Amino acid sequence: MRPLSLCGIGLAFVLAGCNYCCSSSEAPTQSAAEVAKKDDCPCCDCPSRESLLAKESQKKEEAAPVALKTVKFDAFMKDVKGHKGKVVVAYAWASASAPSKKNLPVLLELQRKHKDVVFVTVSMDPEKSSKETLKTLEDAKCNVVNYLQDEKDPVEGWASCFGCCGFPTLVVMDRNGKKAATIEVTELPFDAATIEKTLVKVLDAK
Repeated sequence: MRPLSLCGIGLAFVLAGCNYCCSSSEAPTQSAAEVAKKDDCPCCDCPSRESLLAKESQKKEEAAPVALKTVKFDAFMKDVKGHKGKVVVAYAWASASAPSKKNLPVLLELQRKHKDVVFVTVSMDPEKSSKETLKTLEDAKCNVVNYLQDEKDPVEGWASCFGCCGFPTLVVMDRNGKKAATIEVTELPFDAATIEKTLVKVLDAK
């Protein structure tokens, strides 16, 4: 019988997968957290560690119920300032605005990347349309903190924060709850890469 070379053994090991943490027979019975704890795994370059944790975290986020909270502007700002020490990204939108709904995934993409940032949405829809608003958020799996403006509240406060040029409008609040940047869909390409440049500037500011 012809002996196996070390190269052949190594190739067989790679093709079969690591029996310690990512073999097909064991992986289904292990959570990502259990896999990540195995620091002495023989295949230390196994991609399942971080990727499984990220996927498990994303599944939990997507499974969380989507809620909608009606607020006046003063209560909204109180909530924002309650996150003192953290940067807050607020996404103002409306169901009647096609770009608003189209760009909700952009917000969620940034949320998954920046776990240290608080992301919220503020719907400018009338309260009678709250069911439609909630359905839009549910379809997008937008389980961040979602606000609906109280239509009985004067618009001046909301306008001072988000402007009145159109939706969506994204406002970045610094760690002290003060408006640091505004991005309107009419000004810049409304994509994750463009928004992230602005976000990083605020995060890096002292």
